[in-house]
Formats: sequence, structure tokens, C-alpha cells
Amino acid sequence: MPADSILQHEIGYFRIYKDPKGIHYIQTRSGAMCVPINAQGDVLFIVEHAPAVGERILTLPAGGIDQGESAETAANREMQEELGYKAIHLNFLGVLHPWTKYLEATIHIFLARELGPSKLEGDEYEVIGTFHYPLNDFETLIQQGRLVDSTTIAALYMTRSFILKQSQNTP
Repeated sequence: MPADSILQHEIGYFRIYKDPKGIHYIQTRSGAMCVPINAQGDVLFIVEHAPAVGERILTLPAGGIDQGESAETAANREMQEELGYKAIHLNFLGVLHPWTKYLEATIHIFLARELGPSKLEGDEYEVIGTFHYPLNDFETLIQQGRLVDSTTIAALYMTRSFILKQSQNTP
């Protein structure tokens, strides 16, 4: 955030600032997202209502990082709250900054594998559905217009690249 930005409004997790040129932007706390992959190579998507588009969308378990919590812990917690699974192995894939022109947000992306049942109570306002789909074919969901969230799409590409590199380094 520019040092001379001025806070204009705060609501929930969001703060609206005005930069020195008078342009507004939104700031939100850092978050974590995980790409859960089961033993069959399927991505475990969540299906939830997106208020900004007014419909249910495919996305991945994600949420804010609580005070004193690591990004890795937050990713695993969100997966337990939203999917009912916990990962034995989490690999850090990188950081994304979606919609950087008007949003100051940092999302830490993790690959989650070796999943086991573990349910935590979350803060969701509705029942979240699940949808399993092969990682190797997720572009079909994009082409069909069923997968539209840019952060989710980027996380899937990061995941597939990581797994490919890992398989090439394995004797």
C-alpha cells in the first residue's frame, strides 16, 4: 500500500483506500488456498455461492489467515472446514496477488495430498458442495464455462507444473 494512502471506509474484511492520485483500491487480509488432490489424481473442488456473481461456482478451499496462524496451517484448516479433509502433506506452490490494480491481497497457494477425513466447524453461511474432477483435464471445465475463478485456475496450473517437475526428478 502506498505510504500516503488514506483509509476511506472499512467493512468486514475489507478496507477501501484512496491513493495520492485519488484512485480507490481495496485491501484485505492475507489468505491461503489449497489444491486438494486425492489418490486418484482428482481435484476436490468446493461448490459454493459467490455473492459477486450471484451463482454457485467451482473454487478451492481458501480463507483468511488468522492472527498468529501460519499460511500452511490456515490452508489445512480451511480444507477441514470446507471439505472435511486434512492433508498429511502440504507443498507450498507460491503466492498470488489477484486483481492487482484495485485489490491489495496476498494468497498463499498449497498443494494438499494424502488426504484423510477431518471436519472442523467453519464460518460458512451455507452448505458447501463438493465436486471431484481430474487435475489433468481441468481446462475442459474452463472451456465449458464451469470454472471461472482466476485464482483457482492459476492455482491449478501451479499444481500441475509442480507435480510434473516432481515426476521428472523422481528416478
